[in-house]
Amino acid sequence: MSYYIIKSIKKSEKYIISNSQVLGNYDIDTNLIAEEDISKTQEIYGGLNSIFTIRDDKFRGDYGFYNLSEFDFVERAASHSTGDFMKLINEKNIQLAFCPKKVLTTIEKLMGVIDNVENEYIKEYNEKESLKNLIKLTKESVDNDEVLWCYYE
Repeated sequence: MSYYIIKSIKKSEKYIISNSQVLGNYDIDTNLIAEEDISKTQEIYGGLNSIFTIRDDKFRGDYGFYNLSEFDFVERAASHSTGDFMKLINEKNIQLAFCPKKVLTTIEKLMGVIDNVENEYIKEYNEKESLKNLIKLTKESVDNDEVLWCYYE
């Protein structure tokens, strides 16, 4: 089994358009890492410097996204026990899924907070409008299995 550490996640210029619903396209830089170098903290919390494994073309770790506009306020889904939430499509493409109910619940709670709080940060960056757009994208992106699929390259 190989272990990889996520070094960077950067948004690409293009968006993927296909029959599947897609939120965005990202470049993910990873490094192979020795098993003895893996820390439990990295495995648990995800995000940059998190660890994942690949076996039978499926990711077996958890994944978190931070400082990416589409996912700044999204509670990430836990990995499926079979690894089905994270699959290696080919050498470059990574497929991830987020539970839409978790996504919508998190965003709607934040919308309520934003409606009730006057904050210069929120005004400056138009976070309320961003969240409205994210809710719209999320609702449009839920497939028949109630899973929101996101593709990254």
